[in-house]
Amino acid sequence: MLGTDPGAWAKLYRQDPVQALELALQEQGDRVLRLVYLRLGDRRAAERVAEETFLHAARLGRAARTSCSLGAWLACLALGLSRSAVTRRGVQCRSGPHAAPTSEQRLLDEMRGLPCRSAELLLLHYWSGYSVEEIATVWGVHPATVRAGLTFSLSLLRRGLARSVRSGPGGPHGAGDENGFLQRDRSFEKERGVGVGPE
Repeated sequence: MLGTDPGAWAKLYRQDPVQALELALQEQGDRVLRLVYLRLGDRRAAERVAEETFLHAARLGRAARTSCSLGAWLACLALGLSRSAVTRRGVQCRSGPHAAPTSEQRLLDEMRGLPCRSAELLLLHYWSGYSVEEIATVWGVHPATVRAGLTFSLSLLRRGLARSVRSGPGGPHGAGDENGFLQRDRSFEKERGVGVGPE
């Protein structure tokens, strides 16, 4: 398993590109597809972007960072291609119709409406579990920049969810959802060490 071993995949690629790409697809294929689907909400578009991700990995393998995991590198690559699909090809980030949306569906709806970088940060850190340091390494920025971006992105997401709760009907998706789901969102921040400042 190379997914959590920083630099191992890049080293293998330099020795045997074919084996490295087969291993990347085997270990990370499903995870990349799910990540892109969460970002775009469109199965066909997600499949195209996931395929492009591994084609790009085949071309860029020698440039892969040796200081981060294969998963983090592929995830950032996939989200960058997702951004391109949205901005250049007009793919719309969307969610399927929900008769009674769950908390997770409501969260995804709001997340997909955020600026691209904000949505990507939330997916990388909270959904995929990559550390601030790993994201910073792949993006080529200081970890403090990633932390600031997470703070800003969480603030945007929280405000959007609060608006959704206030404008929606009562019941299980009303005030109870605000008190439960948004509090859980704050617990993620504490667990990951990302402060958002005052309420």
